[in-house]
Amino acid sequence: MAPRNLIIFTLVVIILIAGGLLINNLGGSSPYYYTVGEVLSEDFSVERNFRVAGLLDFDSVQQQGDELSFQVMDSAREKSLPVVYQGTKPEGFGEQSELIVEGSYQQEHLQAEKILLQCPSQYREKLEEE
Repeated sequence: MAPRNLIIFTLVVIILIAGGLLINNLGGSSPYYYTVGEVLSEDFSVERNFRVAGLLDFDSVQQQGDELSFQVMDSAREKSLPVVYQGTKPEGFGEQSELIVEGSYQQEHLQAEKILLQCPSQYREKLEEE
């Protein structure tokens, strides 16, 4: 094989491998983000996990054993989505209002598998120190 053909063959293989990795990583393994309003719409239908970003309604938080239930509100605080989470309450939960909830929609509520807390004040403090 001529050196030029070897280089072309190697580049094609690298491009195919990179393309395969990209398609594999984007092919549905990462959940899609929705708004509270989209989830509450009448035509909402998703069979896989998704994420919702919103504000915690502090007054709605209830815990019974390992079950944590609360409401996630949209940024205008007009609509709210009921959430049920089984497991240990995340550290800092209830102290920060911004959160991301990942799970699946089941019988009028979001069955959460993960709760991710957003703490903007923590980042502001670090920026001010620098």
